[in-house]
Amino acid sequence: MQGNSSAGSVVRPALLVVSPFDKDHAYLRALFKGSEAEIYGLFDVEDALGYLGRQPLAVVLCEHEFECRDSWKLLLSGLESLKQPPELIVASRLAHAGLWAEVLNLGGFDLLMKPFDEDEVFRVVNHAFRGWLGKSDKLDLGERCGAVAIQTGPDDPRPASSNLGPNVLSNGQGAEK
Repeated sequence: MQGNSSAGSVVRPALLVVSPFDKDHAYLRALFKGSEAEIYGLFDVEDALGYLGRQPLAVVLCEHEFECRDSWKLLLSGLESLKQPPELIVASRLAHAGLWAEVLNLGGFDLLMKPFDEDEVFRVVNHAFRGWLGKSDKLDLGERCGAVAIQTGPDDPRPASSNLGPNVLSNGQGAEK
Protein backbone atom coordinates (compact mmCIF):
# COMPACT_ATOMS: atom_id res chain seq x y z
CA MET A 1 0.00 0.00 0.00
CA GLN A 2 1.58 3.26 -1.08
CA GLY A 3 0.48 6.26 0.91
CA ASN A 4 0.07 9.79 -0.31
CA SER A 5 2.05 12.59 1.26
CA SER A 6 -0.53 13.18 3.94
CA ALA A 7 -0.83 9.52 4.87
CA GLY A 8 2.91 8.82 4.72
CA SER A 9 4.74 6.13 2.82
CA VAL A 10 5.43 2.47 3.47
CA VAL A 11 9.03 1.66 4.38
CA ARG A 12 11.27 -1.34 4.70
CA PRO A 13 12.13 -2.82 8.08
CA ALA A 14 15.63 -1.85 9.28
CA LEU A 15 18.24 -4.05 10.95
CA LEU A 16 21.27 -2.53 12.68
CA VAL A 17 24.27 -4.83 13.15
CA VAL A 18 26.65 -3.71 15.92
CA SER A 19 29.82 -5.79 15.86
CA PRO A 20 33.57 -5.14 15.84
CA PHE A 21 33.97 -8.04 13.37
CA ASP A 22 33.94 -7.38 9.61
CA LYS A 23 33.06 -11.05 9.16
CA ASP A 24 29.73 -10.58 10.98
CA HIS A 25 28.77 -7.59 8.85
CA ALA A 26 29.63 -9.39 5.61
CA TYR A 27 27.82 -12.58 6.66
CA LEU A 28 24.60 -10.82 7.66
CA ARG A 29 24.55 -8.60 4.57
CA ALA A 30 24.98 -11.69 2.37
CA LEU A 31 22.32 -13.64 4.29
CA PHE A 32 19.70 -10.91 3.90
CA LYS A 33 20.74 -9.83 0.39
CA GLY A 34 17.62 -9.54 -1.71
CA SER A 35 15.37 -9.18 1.34
CA GLU A 36 13.07 -6.27 1.99
CA ALA A 37 15.18 -5.21 4.99
CA GLU A 38 17.53 -2.24 5.11
CA ILE A 39 20.77 -3.42 6.74
CA TYR A 40 22.99 -0.93 8.58
CA GLY A 41 26.27 -1.71 10.31
CA LEU A 42 28.33 -0.07 13.03
CA PHE A 43 31.50 -1.34 14.67
CA ASP A 44 31.07 -0.18 18.26
CA VAL A 45 28.36 0.42 20.81
CA GLU A 46 29.20 4.10 21.32
CA ASP A 47 28.59 4.77 17.61
CA ALA A 48 25.36 2.78 17.83
CA LEU A 49 24.16 4.84 20.79
CA GLY A 50 24.86 8.01 18.80
CA TYR A 51 22.95 6.57 15.83
CA LEU A 52 19.77 5.82 17.78
CA GLY A 53 16.88 8.03 16.85
CA ARG A 54 18.39 9.03 13.50
CA GLN A 55 16.97 5.98 11.73
CA PRO A 56 13.91 4.07 12.89
CA LEU A 57 15.03 0.50 13.54
CA ALA A 58 13.05 -2.71 13.96
CA VAL A 59 15.88 -4.99 15.11
CA VAL A 60 19.39 -4.48 16.50
CA LEU A 61 21.81 -7.40 16.49
CA CYS A 62 24.67 -6.70 18.92
CA GLU A 63 27.86 -8.66 19.44
CA HIS A 64 28.58 -9.76 23.01
CA GLU A 65 32.35 -9.96 22.55
CA PHE A 66 33.31 -6.30 22.93
CA GLU A 67 36.11 -5.36 25.36
CA CYS A 68 33.39 -4.52 27.86
CA ARG A 69 31.09 -7.56 28.07
CA ASP A 70 28.27 -5.33 29.30
CA SER A 71 28.22 -3.26 26.09
CA TRP A 72 25.01 -4.91 24.94
CA LYS A 73 23.38 -3.86 28.23
CA LEU A 74 24.40 -0.26 27.61
CA LEU A 75 22.91 -0.48 24.12
CA LEU A 76 19.71 -2.07 25.48
CA SER A 77 19.41 0.82 27.93
CA GLY A 78 19.70 3.30 25.05
CA LEU A 79 17.12 1.42 22.99
CA GLU A 80 14.61 1.51 25.84
CA SER A 81 14.63 5.31 25.73
CA LEU A 82 13.22 5.32 22.20
CA LYS A 83 9.51 5.84 21.54
CA GLN A 84 9.34 2.64 19.45
CA PRO A 85 12.37 0.60 20.60
CA PRO A 86 13.69 -2.09 18.29
CA GLU A 87 14.12 -5.69 19.40
CA LEU A 88 17.67 -6.50 20.59
CA ILE A 89 19.35 -9.77 19.66
CA VAL A 90 22.72 -10.55 21.26
CA ALA A 91 25.25 -12.74 19.42
CA SER A 92 28.05 -14.59 21.20
CA ARG A 93 30.52 -17.40 20.65
CA LEU A 94 30.24 -17.92 24.43
CA ALA A 95 26.47 -18.41 24.38
CA HIS A 96 25.16 -20.39 27.33
CA ALA A 97 21.92 -20.75 29.29
CA GLY A 98 22.94 -18.12 31.86
CA LEU A 99 23.66 -15.46 29.22
CA TRP A 100 20.45 -16.35 27.37
CA ALA A 101 18.43 -15.95 30.58
CA GLU A 102 20.14 -12.63 31.32
CA VAL A 103 19.39 -11.28 27.82
CA LEU A 104 15.72 -12.25 28.12
CA ASN A 105 15.32 -11.07 31.73
CA LEU A 106 16.75 -7.65 30.93
CA GLY A 107 14.42 -7.17 27.95
CA GLY A 108 16.45 -8.47 25.02
CA PHE A 109 14.73 -10.52 22.35
CA ASP A 110 17.08 -13.51 22.00
CA LEU A 111 20.64 -14.81 22.01
CA LEU A 112 22.30 -16.20 18.88
CA MET A 113 25.23 -18.58 19.15
CA LYS A 114 28.29 -18.11 16.98
CA PRO A 115 29.43 -19.32 14.59
CA PHE A 116 26.12 -18.39 13.06
CA ASP A 117 23.76 -21.04 11.76
CA GLU A 118 22.05 -19.61 8.67
CA ASP A 119 18.63 -21.08 9.39
CA GLU A 120 18.70 -20.03 13.05
CA VAL A 121 19.83 -16.47 12.29
CA PHE A 122 17.18 -16.06 9.62
CA ARG A 123 14.46 -17.50 11.86
CA VAL A 124 15.36 -15.41 14.94
CA VAL A 125 15.79 -12.13 13.05
CA ASN A 126 12.55 -12.64 11.14
CA HIS A 127 10.75 -13.48 14.38
CA ALA A 128 12.18 -10.31 15.97
CA PHE A 129 10.88 -8.23 13.05
CA ARG A 130 7.44 -9.77 13.55
CA GLY A 131 7.60 -9.08 17.29
CA TRP A 132 8.51 -5.46 16.67
CA LEU A 133 5.74 -5.07 14.10
CA GLY A 134 3.26 -6.53 16.56
CA LYS A 135 4.15 -3.83 19.09
CA SER A 136 4.39 -0.99 16.60
CA ASP A 137 1.93 1.85 16.86
CA LYS A 138 2.86 2.79 13.25
CA LEU A 139 1.58 -0.44 11.79
CA ASP A 140 -0.65 -1.08 8.81
CA LEU A 141 -1.36 -4.79 8.51
CA GLY A 142 -2.22 -4.48 4.82
CA GLU A 143 -4.89 -7.17 5.05
CA ARG A 144 -5.95 -6.73 1.44
CA CYS A 145 -2.59 -7.88 0.04
CA GLY A 146 -1.41 -10.08 2.93
CA ALA A 147 1.52 -7.73 3.51
CA VAL A 148 2.98 -6.15 6.59
CA ALA A 149 3.84 -2.50 6.15
CA ILE A 150 5.30 0.18 8.37
CA GLN A 151 3.75 3.63 7.97
CA THR A 152 5.88 6.76 8.26
CA GLY A 153 5.32 10.45 7.90
CA PRO A 154 5.67 12.41 4.67
CA ASP A 155 9.09 13.81 5.65
CA ASP A 156 10.66 10.40 6.37
CA PRO A 157 13.82 10.00 4.23
CA ARG A 158 13.72 6.18 4.19
CA PRO A 159 13.02 4.32 0.95
CA ALA A 160 9.48 3.07 0.49
CA SER A 161 8.36 -0.51 -0.08
CA SER A 162 4.78 -1.43 -0.86
CA ASN A 163 4.81 -5.11 0.09
CA LEU A 164 7.03 -6.81 2.62
CA GLY A 165 5.28 -10.12 2.00
CA PRO A 166 4.05 -12.67 4.51
CA ASN A 167 7.49 -13.35 6.04
CA VAL A 168 8.65 -9.71 6.41
CA LEU A 169 12.13 -10.86 5.38
CA SER A 170 13.17 -13.20 2.65
CA ASN A 171 16.67 -14.48 2.04
CA GLY A 172 16.00 -14.53 -1.68
CA GLN A 173 15.42 -18.28 -1.60
CA GLY A 174 11.65 -18.28 -1.17
CA ALA A 175 9.76 -18.67 2.07
CA GLU A 176 11.26 -18.59 5.52
CA LYS A 177 13.05 -21.80 6.41
